Amino acid sequence: MTRTTLRYITAVPAAILLAASSVTNALEFRVNAQVQSEFESNALQSPQTEEEDIGISYGVALDFEHREASWDVGGNYQMVRVDYTEDLNQDETLFLGVSDFIWRPKPGLFEWSFTHSRQNETQSVLDPDIPDNREVRQVFTTQPVMFFRLNSGDQIITSLRYVDVSQETANNNDSRRWGGAVGWRRALTAVSDFSVNSEYNQVDFTEVEADYDMFRVFAEYSADLRVLDYSIQIGVSSIEPDVGDSLTAEYIRLEGAIEQSVHRYYLIVIDELTDTSIALTDVNFALNIDNRGTEDIQVFDGNDLLTQRQAQFNYDGNIFCRSCTVSAGLGYVDLDYETEDRREKNAIFSLGFSYAFSQRFDVTLGVDYQDRNIEGQDLGLPVQQDVNIEETTYSLTFDWQVSRRLDLSLAVLHDTQSSPVLPAADPAGEDFNLNFDNDVARLLINYRLW
Repeated sequence: MTRTTLRYITAVPAAILLAASSVTNALEFRVNAQVQSEFESNALQSPQTEEEDIGISYGVALDFEHREASWDVGGNYQMVRVDYTEDLNQDETLFLGVSDFIWRPKPGLFEWSFTHSRQNETQSVLDPDIPDNREVRQVFTTQPVMFFRLNSGDQIITSLRYVDVSQETANNNDSRRWGGAVGWRRALTAVSDFSVNSEYNQVDFTEVEADYDMFRVFAEYSADLRVLDYSIQIGVSSIEPDVGDSLTAEYIRLEGAIEQSVHRYYLIVIDELTDTSIALTDVNFALNIDNRGTEDIQVFDGNDLLTQRQAQFNYDGNIFCRSCTVSAGLGYVDLDYETEDRREKNAIFSLGFSYAFSQRFDVTLGVDYQDRNIEGQDLGLPVQQDVNIEETTYSLTFDWQVSRRLDLSLAVLHDTQSSPVLPAADPAGEDFNLNFDNDVARLLINYRLW
């Protein structure tokens, strides 16, 4: 069972805070104090014995945003302290999240973006989701972009890009990425355009010999219509590693959104070559009440090139009445490793129904399902065996806005996981499985300080 409180929270680069400090009168921000109590009937998610534990978390959350012609800034972060009464899990302090800053000294001619994120990820699919089984991944990206207008309909776009990926793990898969891109864009109509783009990236790892160069060429068509926005990218990617054979594969990225009066749809599909230290950072599969998504997908404890295929579809709308909202999500991730004998397939489904009894009180029913299939990995078992794990969560949530500043949320969840029988690593040991049931009760108090 994933702990929602500490799932996906943000850190803000100092550069953004410095940039915003001089214009705080224009910056929209909120500061919230949060206290949460969470009871779990099977805190260690053990198939054998169930032990109860209560986690008390308290922290401060900041959300900020400002948009104007010359610069944009936005993000959210939260510092949380968690204490467990029975000490089945380790007490911990977390400071996590995401933020971005875009500076436009010459709007339409030059802009510079900065993005920074920190998030938790599960290290092993075979262990309980406790602090010892999580890592913090931090990604910092900066990219200056210049636009050269040739005429009223054509322009050349050039950019440089630097990405720093750091992971707090024993294997230390930290990497640095330098690169650039050149593209030609033509405006077809007032709401659509076509472009041809080429990219180059050099990837260096700090501790392992897995450096490589990547080349990518693709065409893009995009349109911004009254109710529909979409873009289509199709091309070819090539990776030339310092050690090993070069790889070439198709590159596809489709993204679209529809927003009508009572219906909202979102779709994204990705098929690309990449590596294990940067994979899954483009798409956030936040499909359910627990924000369960990429953080739950098994993180490869090593380094390899891979082909990743991802698809995500979300819907929410007032399909039955004005007071009720239906939400649904489908997600799929396929990670096919190039040198390791390993492949991971993850399917995620989410369905929710929310009814607002008043402007201050609503109730939400939800069911979330995840199917994880890991093929060919070395699990430390006496024989190499594929593993399939299914997890289903049922939830009932009550949200109450007590006053303009005070919100209360009560959630009751039942989490169940099943897996096939696996042979013990010790020949004298007993076979085992990863089946467990866990009942959760969670009370969250949120008070807006600012």
